[in-house]
Amino acid sequence: MKVTITLLFTTLLVVSYLFLTPYLALISLKEAVQAGDGEAIAERVEFPTVRESLKKQLQTKITNDLLPSGGQAATSPAVALLGTTISSSFIDNLVDDFITPSNLIGLLALGKSDSSKLDTIEDLNDAAIHSASLRYRGINQFSLWFDGEVGGITLVFSRRGLRWNITEIRLP
Repeated sequence: MKVTITLLFTTLLVVSYLFLTPYLALISLKEAVQAGDGEAIAERVEFPTVRESLKKQLQTKITNDLLPSGGQAATSPAVALLGTTISSSFIDNLVDDFITPSNLIGLLALGKSDSSKLDTIEDLNDAAIHSASLRYRGINQFSLWFDGEVGGITLVFSRRGLRWNITEIRLP
């Protein structure tokens, strides 16, 4: 009987832990955003993974704009190739420069890239993260969707040991 109760209690603790830790990670992230603590945010973001994800998304978007219908170029193939080559280099530099802890504070706070526009603590309390929706994608991954100024943004969190880190930012 004691073994059954202990096993039931242990199972309840494990399930509670798995269910609550994403919320605890979000609370911790929100506190770091409100404090403007770039170092704390940097600990919760896997910057190389996030940067590569954004580079792929932006490159796909530009390629699709240059080749809009089933791979047939709107312009000549040579111009499309030149455009994607130039844009690839430009995107790499842009993403590397833009994805920093201070810019992520602005993105998470109000969907803005400039956190200097956050004049009062009320701005942070009204942040877009309040209107977010959380979705589990498995035992080791969840996503947070919120509406920013330019559309919905999704943050994908992955479990790394006992911590949750942002591993991807999906743009609208």
